[in-house]
Amino acid sequence: MEDITSRFKGYNDEQISIALQSEFSISTSSSSTIKVIDDCRSLSSSTNSCIESLYTIVSDYNSEYLKDDSSVSLYNKVKQGNPEAMFKLAVCFWKGNHVKKSQKHAIIWFRKAALAGHPDAQFNLALCYYDGKKGIEKNEKRALYWFSKAAKNNNVNAQFLLGEIYDVKKNEELAMKWYQMAAEQGHSSSQFYLGLCYHTYAKKNIKKAIYWYKKAAEQNDPRAQYLLGTCYNDGNGVPVSKEEAFKYYSLAAENGNTDAQFNLGLSYARGCGISRNPELAVKWYREASKKGHISACVNLGICYEHGCGVERDMDEAVKWYRIAADAGNSIAQFNLALCYENGNYLEKDYFKAFYWYEKAAQQNELEAQYNLASCYAFGKGTDINYEKSIEWYRAAASNGCCRSQFNLGIFYFKGITVLKDYSHAVFWFRKSAGQGFTIAQFFLGLCYMKGKGVVADNYKALEWFKKADEQNYEPAIVYIKKLEAANNRQWFKYIKYLLKSKYSKNYKKYEKNNEIINLKQ
Repeated sequence: MEDITSRFKGYNDEQISIALQSEFSISTSSSSTIKVIDDCRSLSSSTNSCIESLYTIVSDYNSEYLKDDSSVSLYNKVKQGNPEAMFKLAVCFWKGNHVKKSQKHAIIWFRKAALAGHPDAQFNLALCYYDGKKGIEKNEKRALYWFSKAAKNNNVNAQFLLGEIYDVKKNEELAMKWYQMAAEQGHSSSQFYLGLCYHTYAKKNIKKAIYWYKKAAEQNDPRAQYLLGTCYNDGNGVPVSKEEAFKYYSLAAENGNTDAQFNLGLSYARGCGISRNPELAVKWYREASKKGHISACVNLGICYEHGCGVERDMDEAVKWYRIAADAGNSIAQFNLALCYENGNYLEKDYFKAFYWYEKAAQQNELEAQYNLASCYAFGKGTDINYEKSIEWYRAAASNGCCRSQFNLGIFYFKGITVLKDYSHAVFWFRKSAGQGFTIAQFFLGLCYMKGKGVVADNYKALEWFKKADEQNYEPAIVYIKKLEAANNRQWFKYIKYLLKSKYSKNYKKYEKNNEIINLKQ
């Protein structure tokens, strides 16, 4: 979870007292009243002298006017040592309500009220110690002391903050203890984080996580609504329900959750839990993109490039690809590279294509690794470098790219930069052929037919040639006819076929060329 200070934003200089949940007002009908409160600054020296000072100040003003004034009421309560009155006086100083703003004097009165057992004052004092930027030296030990005091006095915000503090410290037991106390009082953020603890901590209990997510979601917590959507989408703790997932994504999206807006866009794009609607998909991708959701930027770019849910506009497509690419998204980097390599709208630029392929390849983007290897193999946007080409073909091949597996096999088959090694060639041809790559199937057939890297086996050769032929790879039929003729001793039919086929001229040349097929194929 992120650092506490980045998450808890309700307590800056201007807003700190908002969370105290104490409404109060001071009469503003006369400048005299304002001066009474302003002069309370002198009360911070000592309790007795403070009371006397306030009494003297009040006596100097028209008693007839002041007798019903809230300032007098505040004075009397402060004089009696009333914790609530001291707390309100502290807030006046903190906010600058009818008195010159003074954090120093506010802290003095927060401390007095806190010592008198006022939970909101204890909480505010703890915040001052925790932050260390409000006229008081930072002291985490004292902050925890006063947070604990306030929390034990049932201050829900203190309970929540204690939960966050221990959450950051990875103290699961104490984090969950305080989240639980606040959650049971209806604190929505505590309900959400308690659910998150049950979802992710060692004491995982997905059913309890769902329970607390729902509690928080009922209070319109968009994070809880979003995670409920993912749980229903994935069947995590609840039966899979695309409709329920869509419902919660919609709620969270309307409440501004960017991940939910993106997932809602996906739901409309794919027709998950709702009828497919490309236009609404674009709407929600756009909403998420405006808030910097990078995957949404990529999908919005794709929609503009292909005119899906919006009129085709390559200006917009490139704009969103570039935003996402600059932010480090590998798919956007790859798509931008393709635009430069193919000259799709952008002026063809192999150097820029190479730049973005390399960026994407370094993030394990499979097709980018293959294209980067090809750039090195053919000198597109860079100098020819077979060592680098093999390096990236191997990276993509290891990640399952069938074209890279085939091309890596060709390097071994032909001995380009590496020692010629038919067994290694067969290894990679087989990997690629197993994924249905037709040229690899054809070459594997050649290896079996000629006994290169494997024991010669015409039946296995025929099997792989037929697989290639099923995918309409025309050269395979020549070898199928040849092997069938050899197996059935029907050479006359084979020769007759060759004479009629388009391969009848320069057959030997054709056969040799196919053995050392160019990498471009």
